[in-house]
Amino acid sequence: MKILGMPALWASTDAKAEFNGTVQGYADAMQDMAEAFKDDGLDRKPLREWPAIPEPQPHISGNLPTMTSQEFWEKGQRKGCRKAYLDILKLEANPIVIDSQVKGKPIKVKINGKVSLRGAWVSTKGEAGVKVVDFVREDLRKKGKSYPVS
Repeated sequence: MKILGMPALWASTDAKAEFNGTVQGYADAMQDMAEAFKDDGLDRKPLREWPAIPEPQPHISGNLPTMTSQEFWEKGQRKGCRKAYLDILKLEANPIVIDSQVKGKPIKVKINGKVSLRGAWVSTKGEAGVKVVDFVREDLRKKGKSYPVS
């Protein structure tokens, strides 16, 4: 590779590191928030008695990045963590209504942020973050790419 192409390579590498960090940050945040709703006793309590949605923190060390790609990965971690939190807060403020069934009878169910986190915990058997990564991996596979992006 010629020296003139190096800046483009570096920019591409930085963008990939940031994307990978964003996915991981989003997944970690969803896992952390869903964990607050793991108690099966919540299913028998009114929503007003459920815990508050915890504000997740990025899973990064306090050490200074030693490489530029690590710096971009951490930037992505922070971005993904914040996006997951804001997505859940938006859903909490503006619930959606979905069609469901109980004993074969159609019903409408209101899904807010807390209910979605409880559903994520239950439906993934406590592996909400893993499921987020699986969704991204599948979406990229359909586009002929893989995760983590390299």
